[in-house]
Amino acid sequence: MRKIADNGLKAYSGSEAPEQEVAQGETLTDVSVKAVPNPAKDHATLYLGGFDKAPKTVTMMDLMGRKVFQVRVPAGENELEVDLKRLNVANGTHFIHVDDGKNRKTERLIIQR
Repeated sequence: MRKIADNGLKAYSGSEAPEQEVAQGETLTDVSVKAVPNPAKDHATLYLGGFDKAPKTVTMMDLMGRKVFQVRVPAGENELEVDLKRLNVANGTHFIHVDDGKNRKTERLIIQR
């Protein structure tokens, strides 16, 4: 695994997810987003399954829709460590949204200190 950032977020490379045929000439990848631990206290690791083929944007939003952070993660990177304390993320429910331009997935993350 390879680290790519040092601003409270760290991404690591990993494995690829299987693809499914959708329509003539197009493929849809099985994607997943998992936050561990959940609920989290000071740190969380985001596992991004199936987002290996293209760069993706990872965005965290609070329940009011305010952006907490947004980071661009290169193709092939599928693990993101989030330092919630350093990013000053408030307690409560947040949404992690991952979008690579073709696939999208959202996961709920609860911050509980």
